[in-house]
Amino acid sequence: MSKKSKSRAYKQGMKDAVKPFEDLIAQYRRDLEGTEDILMKIRSDIYGFNRYLNAVGRELDRYQSQVNMLSERDKANYSKLRTIFEYLNRMKESAKITSICCRRCGKALLACQIVCTNCGYVVEDFHQYIESGEGVAAEQEITKISAAIEKVNQSEPLHCYDEFKPIGQHMRKISALSTIAPEELRTKIREVNKLSSDLIEEIDRAHLEVAVVGTVKAGKSMLINALIGSEVASVDATPETSVIAKYHTTENQSFVRISFYKTEEFNALWKDVESSKSSLFRKEYERANALPKKHEYLDHEDIIIPCDTSEELLKEAMRYTKSDSPEHYYVKEMEVGYCSKVFPHNVFLVDTPGLQDPVKYRSDITRNYLKNADFVLACVEVSNLSDEATIRSLQAIFRNINADINKWLILGTQRDKLTEDDLDKKCNLFEKALDDIEKGMSGKFITISAAGHFLMRKHEQGKLSEKNEKDLLRGVLSRVPCEDDEDGWRISEISKPEVSKLVYEYCGINSLIERLEKDVFSQADARVKNQLDNLYKQVREQMRKPLNEFLLQTRELIEDTDKEIDEAEMQQNTFEQKQKDAEKTAKSLKDAIETYNQQCERTHCCELMIKHADLCQSLVCVR
Repeated sequence: MSKKSKSRAYKQGMKDAVKPFEDLIAQYRRDLEGTEDILMKIRSDIYGFNRYLNAVGRELDRYQSQVNMLSERDKANYSKLRTIFEYLNRMKESAKITSICCRRCGKALLACQIVCTNCGYVVEDFHQYIESGEGVAAEQEITKISAAIEKVNQSEPLHCYDEFKPIGQHMRKISALSTIAPEELRTKIREVNKLSSDLIEEIDRAHLEVAVVGTVKAGKSMLINALIGSEVASVDATPETSVIAKYHTTENQSFVRISFYKTEEFNALWKDVESSKSSLFRKEYERANALPKKHEYLDHEDIIIPCDTSEELLKEAMRYTKSDSPEHYYVKEMEVGYCSKVFPHNVFLVDTPGLQDPVKYRSDITRNYLKNADFVLACVEVSNLSDEATIRSLQAIFRNINADINKWLILGTQRDKLTEDDLDKKCNLFEKALDDIEKGMSGKFITISAAGHFLMRKHEQGKLSEKNEKDLLRGVLSRVPCEDDEDGWRISEISKPEVSKLVYEYCGINSLIERLEKDVFSQADARVKNQLDNLYKQVREQMRKPLNEFLLQTRELIEDTDKEIDEAEMQQNTFEQKQKDAEKTAKSLKDAIETYNQQCERTHCCELMIKHADLCQSLVCVR
């Protein structure tokens, strides 16, 4: 075989030897192209997943931003409102089939009511609800409401008619609840608070005021003591001050309330003192060294002093109203409440300063009281019935009550100082003088012995111990007609019912009370009650509008809050779903990465085989 033939045969042999490798390389290349497709798909999945993660992150940031925009206080309010809203919805369902009562006081409650407005009891169902942990945020507010109602129930009862006490208590509760409302709600219910406070004041003032007027030592204080049933007004020889003093009976503990002048009121009084022709007030003021007390008592809040006995009551009253005490110059008004049932609680006896007070400011106070009083008792000592000064004083009083003959009663006090004959003569002349002032005025005059009535009461109670009191009572008994003895009755005899009756009839206080109840109190009661009833209806109508607006706004607030909470919950649910989707995608990515790693290993093998085949081919070519 020629050399040329051998060469061709060798090349052909090499080609035949390389042929299988070329087929294998082609197969490897085809496998490599498939692996590149897989790698491209993995890269695409990774890119898409990164985009998805970025979108989820942006959504999370937006949600977190919305949450951060809510202040901690707003979130707390939302939680409380949502708690109560859910509770009310749950209770509304029960209201369809149940009616409930307060377990403490038995008052009927609305099924959705959380706090009893009568006693402040918090329904147990609400306590069970908050113990579940969902309504803890609302417990503090509910406790405040309950405490406010209980505080009103424990406060001093209003001095008013029995039928208006529940209304007064109801208004007190409205006023108390409006003051503890959240700050953002107070402006909306400010009008309701004012209306309720004004009505409380009117109800508390809903009593009859009987002004007791008269000259010095006309027996005004003894008359007040006889009507009230105890020594609550001083009959001391030291003259009283020009302080408005109100006396009445109470159901509960006795007390003294002292009200002081405001600075502007005292300045007006002092201006009249300086312009007065009389220097008496200024001299007494300086003598009592009252100036150092000025800053202590002017603008001072009312002082209420509870008292257990009538002696303690009188002592505290004298402390602030005695004419030689420096404090009394700054006292504007005194109220004395005595626990007793002998006189109607709703009738206040008002001891007023005189119309002839040298200080015009104080005499003007008396004039205003006479004009506004429901009735006037004008006291005149029987010994002075014929004096011209007495007639002039009565004329001045009559003018200040607008010449209303039905608004007053003239009392001839201390009738026991005169014999029956002397008393009859003076009364006849006096009645003629009264008819000259106004026809029929003589029918508005009676004589009394307040001291005799008061001493008889003390004797019955076993409290008549002092010798001078017994002597005064003997003097009164000596004036009471007695057929068996010209010297009158003895103290030892007044325990007999028939004798006691004669003495009380002579004193005339019981007859005075009966006359007042028949001609004054019943009519005035009806008038005052009618005025209060009309005022209550007006206030109720005025309250209805702001309350309806407040309830509507509250309902809208709850609904809006509920929507916001639902939206927040929806966003939370969406975010949680996205988190789950992200976890699922992350798992898919992990699987893809494992597949990618496996493909990488195969690709690496393919590349090695390709390199090996290329090397073999190069060797063949070299040969």
